[in-house]
Amino acid sequence: MPSPTTVSDLTPRERGSVLPPGELRLLGLFENVRRRGPWVVEPRTLVRAVFSDVVLDLREAMVPGQCVIDVGAYLAEVKIIVPPELHVTMDVTTVIAEAKEKRRGEPPSADPTAAAIHVTGTACLAEVKVVVRRHDES
Repeated sequence: MPSPTTVSDLTPRERGSVLPPGELRLLGLFENVRRRGPWVVEPRTLVRAVFSDVVLDLREAMVPGQCVIDVGAYLAEVKIIVPPELHVTMDVTTVIAEAKEKRRGEPPSADPTAAAIHVTGTACLAEVKVVVRRHDES
């Protein structure tokens, strides 16, 4: 059987696994997910955590301009570790949950062309937190 060359050549099951360009999906379902070291943050990253912990360490990651990290956390913890120079905004709906940014020291650059992430989504009986750490901190 020949290899598919277009999306329409894929079976329905294969079609469901094709992500739109510029999108990354991470799922922690009763297990932990870690993303550390050098990696590319897509313009839209979907994180789903159910009874699990998800850690995204962006200190060595390539953040291309403006990115959205959309979080769905249910009885879970999502921690996003960012370097001090990365600008972060948060708009997370909480239901018996907590969403916070822990930043100490100087705020990030106000340069509108600098890389930035916008954390959105929902947390239910969960915690979504952005923690600022220098590259040399563990």
